[in-house]
Amino acid sequence: MGTVIHPNSTIGVGVTIGHGVTFGASSNVPGSPLRVIIEDNVTIGAHAYVAGSRGRPIVIGTGAVIGAHAVVTEDVRPGAKMVGPKAVDIVKRPTFPDCD
Repeated sequence: MGTVIHPNSTIGVGVTIGHGVTFGASSNVPGSPLRVIIEDNVTIGAHAYVAGSRGRPIVIGTGAVIGAHAVVTEDVRPGAKMVGPKAVDIVKRPTFPDCD
């Protein structure tokens, strides 16, 4: 299967989309608030899945990078680097206390 782009998607300028990417939303009604919004200069790796939930649009911020095979179901802040099956931002990693 090729790349699937939901009809309620908005894609900015300078966006790179890998093969096999899916943009999904839970409504096919034109003009519905349920949509995928990809801002400018975003890179989305092959076979990534981006889908909104919770009855509102999902926004991928300017300059964000979505890794190959990542699953994104929440908004992504500008400049974030999201990877993994439940995508996490590897630029903004959690800190852990010393284990002494």
